Amino acid sequence: MYRSLLLTLFLLVLTAPSFAEEEKTDVNYCEHIREIIITLPRPTYIPADYMWQTTPGVFGADQFSSFLGERDGLLYFLGDSTPYNTFAQPQTPQTYLAALKKKGGDEAWEQRQTHKNVMPAIMGVMHDKTIYSLHPTPANGWAIRTSEITKGNFLKETPILTDVKNFTATDMANVQNDLILAGHVDLKGRTEARLYRISADGKKLWERKFLPGIASRLEKIILLQDGTIGLVGEIAQGNTKAGWYIRVNKNGNMLTQTRFPRGTSATLTGGKADKNALWLYGDIATGEDQRGVWLARTTVDGRVLWERFITSKTPYNGAGLVVLPDSRAQLLLNSFNEKVERNVRPHARLLAFTKEGFQQTDEVFRDSSGSQAAELALLEDKTRLITGFTQTGFANLRAKGSELAGTYDAWVLLLKPEGFFRDVCPPWP
Repeated sequence: MYRSLLLTLFLLVLTAPSFAEEEKTDVNYCEHIREIIITLPRPTYIPADYMWQTTPGVFGADQFSSFLGERDGLLYFLGDSTPYNTFAQPQTPQTYLAALKKKGGDEAWEQRQTHKNVMPAIMGVMHDKTIYSLHPTPANGWAIRTSEITKGNFLKETPILTDVKNFTATDMANVQNDLILAGHVDLKGRTEARLYRISADGKKLWERKFLPGIASRLEKIILLQDGTIGLVGEIAQGNTKAGWYIRVNKNGNMLTQTRFPRGTSATLTGGKADKNALWLYGDIATGEDQRGVWLARTTVDGRVLWERFITSKTPYNGAGLVVLPDSRAQLLLNSFNEKVERNVRPHARLLAFTKEGFQQTDEVFRDSSGSQAAELALLEDKTRLITGFTQTGFANLRAKGSELAGTYDAWVLLLKPEGFFRDVCPPWP
């Protein structure tokens, strides 16, 4: 396997006091404060304490879009790869499957699949001994491809939703051996949310529409502990957009729905459930070129317990969240505009919050060129996994002024379990 760049990554981390600690010295950390605005300081970098990091890839562009799960000491990933020839010219894009050893991060196997009727996978799930990958088709359709987990060998390709037009998939999940697809359809310039349940052999079992006639989108699926399903996204609210949360039963029928009008525009983009509540996150705009990240803890029916609005000179968006076993959660942020603050390169940022909404830690991760995170996962041993891509380049081509001097590699970082925390506050809710 060839790497895109022979480079040692310099992972960096920042630990800073929380906003609440900076503003107040006599904080009651069990107090329930409905809203707090958190202004993140400029990232300051010190060496990170991580277990390992790796940048698997070929001479070309590679990234992982989905962490599929762990099994028997291996970590499974799905993404896409575009190999370059000796002149750094992009070749045919491929679906990229890989298994990394949890101990050390070395590659156990990789599989780069070419295809005739579909484009590279955009997301996937793993169930039992099979990997299910979702692929757009050139004809604006969709297909599911299955691969075995031993070496990633291709098994079967099945067209799905052949009677559905202009559907965009944004998330998928495995529920009782079936696949749940969330997204939206484009109806002559207006989008409407859609939810589908598909059998493992590609048959559409049902389709669900929510509030037809109102512009809406679904972004993420949240599997709740009582067997119901949470969905987050956005919905039209007057002349703007509001964050939107829906709870449906196993048949896709709506149980509750909540709209969250915030700022000039808001979108919920992800979340996770704990034993008693939900952690939801998204993006919020408060004016022209002013935006931030919005974090909320709610009941499973969408009643807000508290909200936090995270701002910074460097814009961020939410990239992932995990619920820790000690009642806290960690929110993964991505910087997406390196020109806002001078000499601030693309990076990932990890914030820890108590269940009462107080920020505790602030960690920043990047390599020497800049990195972007796509996903955050909590593994069985409570270690934390960040998946994304890192910017790389070809020094010989850059010296010649080539437009192809820059590219990116898949990036995987394994962090130690979060430090000890003793929750002295009463359960809530």
